[in-house]
Amino acid sequence: MRTEPDEQDFADWLLHLGNGSFTNNCQLGVDLVEIPDECGVSDSIVDEMFRSSVTDMEYMPGKAYLCPKMKSFLKTKKQVLKKLPGRTSVLIA
Repeated sequence: MRTEPDEQDFADWLLHLGNGSFTNNCQLGVDLVEIPDECGVSDSIVDEMFRSSVTDMEYMPGKAYLCPKMKSFLKTKKQVLKKLPGRTSVLIA
């Protein structure tokens, strides 16, 4: 994973979490993880993820947004499409 030097602690935390080697120190149970406040999103997830880059046609191609549930994905897709200038089309394959 590529990170900026000031993001190394977060990258290490994320790798431990993904590899299953994360130790839970917060008494939540073995299947729950406390996410640090600095990792949370205070605004809309769409605003946090894309900021002004949603209109940057060099940035957007090849990007993906992964969601655990289809309902979450559809809601997020709608928010992203509202940010795009001009007329949008959704193509279903």
